[in-house]
Amino acid sequence: MPPGIGVAAGQAVAGNIGAARRFEYTVIGDPVNEAARLTELAKSVPGTLAASADAVASASPEEQAHWQPHETVTLRGRTAATTVHVVRG
Repeated sequence: MPPGIGVAAGQAVAGNIGAARRFEYTVIGDPVNEAARLTELAKSVPGTLAASADAVASASPEEQAHWQPHETVTLRGRTAATTVHVVRG
């Protein structure tokens, strides 16, 4: 199965967590979870690149022109539907 890329937008928290002996950098928040679910879905969509409608709406008009709606789904672990966009052409 080809790799996929999921794109989401929104507020997240990034930073280092852990103790001095076990230190790691992480990002948490709803858009991180949404991007992970979109990455799973992206493996099966044209172009293997999937973006949420919110991410596309946050982009410039020039960037928005490169995307088209593909389907509306309820991503695993979520209750609200997400409109998935894929790259045009």
